[in-house]
Amino acid sequence: MQSAKADLFARADAKLGEGPVWIDGALWYVDILGECIGRVRAGGDGKALGIDHWSVGDMVGALAPRRGGGLVLALKDRFAAFDPESGEIAELARPPGIGDNVRFNDGKCDPRGRFLAGTMGLKGEPEVGHLYSLGHDGSVRTLLDKVSCSNGLTWCRDGHIFYYIDTPTRRVRAFDYDIETGAISNERAVVTIPERLGMPDGMTIDQEGNLWIAHFGGSGVGCWGHTTGELVEWIEVPAPHVTSCTFGGPGLDRLYITTANFKKGGEGPAVEGAGSIFVCTPGVRGYAPASYAG
Repeated sequence: MQSAKADLFARADAKLGEGPVWIDGALWYVDILGECIGRVRAGGDGKALGIDHWSVGDMVGALAPRRGGGLVLALKDRFAAFDPESGEIAELARPPGIGDNVRFNDGKCDPRGRFLAGTMGLKGEPEVGHLYSLGHDGSVRTLLDKVSCSNGLTWCRDGHIFYYIDTPTRRVRAFDYDIETGAISNERAVVTIPERLGMPDGMTIDQEGNLWIAHFGGSGVGCWGHTTGELVEWIEVPAPHVTSCTFGGPGLDRLYITTANFKKGGEGPAVEGAGSIFVCTPGVRGYAPASYAG
């Protein structure tokens, strides 16, 4: 197994940094508990030039680019459009019957421009969440129920296989994905994360089809074989609570990694640099993010 170390990219000081997305030469991310969106501007040499923040006044679980401009957001209990230029937020849809005891946690667009995002219990209640799909027309479809902590999601190159993590299960599940309708079927487990490596969190895929998974509580990102289910590479991260990762940079060959700043005893960060964003160059490339078509 290969191993490497991630370097500091930007001191984001996020309470719960999540959902990194490379858009137009910058790394965007959310701070769920900080109720804000961040953007790290990057130079041609890959170094961070500065960080911009937008407060959204609510927990924000995920973001994605929007074909019509701006971003689509998964706020605590609803989907919304966001214009970074004006700061305006406009509600797009709210899942029917969504309760006050849940929040959105992670999301991403499929190759046809649907925005998939899921929920989790505010207090960690088991099986109270769902995985939803926001259609181009603003309709909301439930893909999965009885979810405990909806987390990492990604698709293979042609979009016909969908990979998904419900964190407490410690597994990555694969589904056949109907790219025309957005329906899922034929569930199977493809990766199981051992306890010694922490909990599986956010996830992305490289152009070779392997899955890169953030290990919450494991101080690293693991690259897992999509056919073998074996760990083939480990990226050590100098923060314990690693939350998500994505490929970016001009060549989509840099892996950007978000972390959380959890406190011990209410005094100071658990580790210096926790809540920052880290980066490494693992020798493979990823894909540009798909945009919401609504």
